[in-house]
Amino acid sequence: MAFDSIGENILFAVLFGLVIILLNLSALRKATVVEGVKTLRVPKIVHYGGALFMIGGSIEMVRAMAQDDEDSLMVVLFFFPFLFIGYLLIRFRSTFKVEFDEESFTVTNTFKRNKTLKWSEIEEVKFSLSANAHKLRARDTTASISMNLVGVNEFLKMMESQTRFKRQDKKMKW
Repeated sequence: MAFDSIGENILFAVLFGLVIILLNLSALRKATVVEGVKTLRVPKIVHYGGALFMIGGSIEMVRAMAQDDEDSLMVVLFFFPFLFIGYLLIRFRSTFKVEFDEESFTVTNTFKRNKTLKWSEIEEVKFSLSANAHKLRARDTTASISMNLVGVNEFLKMMESQTRFKRQDKKMKW
């Protein structure tokens, strides 16, 4: 009995480690280029994770409803957030993007709202360890660029060439 639990924990740790490795490797991939504008996207593994959340939650909800006992409503309510989280992950993957060229960059968030900042207007760049993202601040706008976006290294090289912020800055993560 205890060996089953140890095996499950080891399997979970290995799978979690693989997901982290895949997310980190996505930063090394090239950004998509269309007419001189480079585009950063959320890795596909986020989409697959969202689909797994939705499928797993749906299966468990259907199984609970089929049993027709007094705890089935609690099980359905427990797994409903899995559907919601899965939906948010899929939506995040399909809508979030960062487009940039040599003059400016635009961040499109999950709700399709755009923030555009010119490289020349960037006043401060900080790295947030908790968000694993760079926060770029202009006079009236702040944009957050995740380190897990596909092609983020190209964005950071462009930022270094177009602003006064360099790789040697202590608050930066490269």
